[in-house]
Amino acid sequence: MCKGQPMADVTLEAYARRIADLEQEVAALRDQLALYQFPDETTFSPAVLALDEEAIATYKAFVGFDATTVHHLTALQAWMAQEVDGIVEAFYTHLRRFAPLRTMLADPAVLQRLCAAQTAYLLSLTHGDYGQGYFRQRWRIGEVHNRLNLTPQWYLGSYSVFFDLIVERLQQASPPDTLCSPATLQALVKAFSIDMQLAIEAYITSYQIQLRQANTALQQYSQVLEARVAERTEELLQAGKLAAIGELAAGIAHEINNPINGIMNYADIIAEELPAADKLGGLCP
Repeated sequence: MCKGQPMADVTLEAYARRIADLEQEVAALRDQLALYQFPDETTFSPAVLALDEEAIATYKAFVGFDATTVHHLTALQAWMAQEVDGIVEAFYTHLRRFAPLRTMLADPAVLQRLCAAQTAYLLSLTHGDYGQGYFRQRWRIGEVHNRLNLTPQWYLGSYSVFFDLIVERLQQASPPDTLCSPATLQALVKAFSIDMQLAIEAYITSYQIQLRQANTALQQYSQVLEARVAERTEELLQAGKLAAIGELAAGIAHEINNPINGIMNYADIIAEELPAADKLGGLCP
């Protein structure tokens, strides 16, 4: 403690610093929540599991995805198997032209994994099974994009890039009229439309879940913080009371010591004068 600085002031400064530290902890928690990660990709969120047959039928009916659509998509299955590697390679060549995506794709291991995922995605586009598994996987794509902080600007635009790459190669097919017919292109548009709907809904749902979880965590931490502040405040009050008592005791002691010191000084004077008085008394008859 600095000389002359009251105990209460020192205690107040210490707990003010502690409260500032707690506020920094809250800020750090907010930063951590911003990096919230979803479970691994082998698990499905409740929203994905809610994609039942009725919901799937509604998606299909809205865009006119019917048996004719399935027929034209499955007619591309063999062609897609031959062209998929070239389409995926051209797709990532296009993505690397943009700095934010180029940074994300800088890791060769990440790029390899993404290429494999996109290859599987394009092959599933023509395999003929457009049931619950297909829809769940499309929803999962939106969740993964959200986890990677890939905004809709990029992944929704990717569907247009894929469509252009597919059409370009279909037009080069032999004979082109068989594969690149208006009905085939219409079927591709319907499939990509459903995929985009699922991806953006998954993105929004995931974001809402994150906000709710972040809000719950902040409320819990706020309660802990309030309890800590209350505890520190009580300690500060007690410390202030002790300091006040100490100062009062010191003041009382000072007030008592003054007359005592005076009495003691007077007693010393009397004690010094007593021997002289005794001597004088001895001279008397």
